[in-house]
Amino acid sequence: MHLFADRGFDAVTMDDVASAAGASRRTVYRHFPTKSDLMFERPRGWVRHFDEVVADGPAEESGLGRCVRGLRSVARMIDSTDEAVFVGFQVYLQTPSLRGGHARLDDEVFARISALAQTDLPDDDNKITDSAIIAGAFVGTLNGVLAAWAMQWPDKPMEELMDHALERIKPIISPDDQPQRSDPSGSPTPAQR
Repeated sequence: MHLFADRGFDAVTMDDVASAAGASRRTVYRHFPTKSDLMFERPRGWVRHFDEVVADGPAEESGLGRCVRGLRSVARMIDSTDEAVFVGFQVYLQTPSLRGGHARLDDEVFARISALAQTDLPDDDNKITDSAIIAGAFVGTLNGVLAAWAMQWPDKPMEELMDHALERIKPIISPDDQPQRSDPSGSPTPAQR
C-alpha cells in the first residue's frame, strides 16, 4: 500500500509490487491478477469475515440483528489492523480507476444485506423494495463510516463510528418501529383493521 501511496496507484506496475514484496512477478500474479485485486484483497477479507459472523449467530437472531453484529465485528477487525488499511483507503480516494472495484464490492454487500433483511420482513408487495432500502442504508452507512474514519484516523476508532452510524439509521433498519402502511386511498390496510 505504501508503494501505491508514495508513487500513485497508476504509476506502480506489478513488477514494482513483486520487487517490493521480494517475490517473483509470477507469484504476485498468481495471487493478484490485477493491481485492483491487490487493493481490494483486504476489503474482500472483511466481506468474508462478515459472512462468517453472520452465519455463526444464534438461530433465533433476526437477519438485521446478524447484519448489525457482522458490521460491528468488521469495524473491530479494521480497528485491529495496521496503518495499511488507512493508507489503502487514501490511495482508493485518490484513484478514480478503483471506483469500479469498490462498486462491485458494494453490490456484493448489498445483496448479502438485502437477503438478511428479507428474512425479517413480511411477505407483502413491499418486501423487495423495503429490503433494498434497508440494504442501501447499510451500504451507504458503511461507506460513510469508512470515509469518516479515514478523515479522523487514528483519533476515532472504526467501532465507535460504526455504533454511532447504526444508531443514526435505526429508524430505517428497525422494521418493528415503522409506522403502519395504508393503501393509496389512505384507508388502513387489512392488518391495521
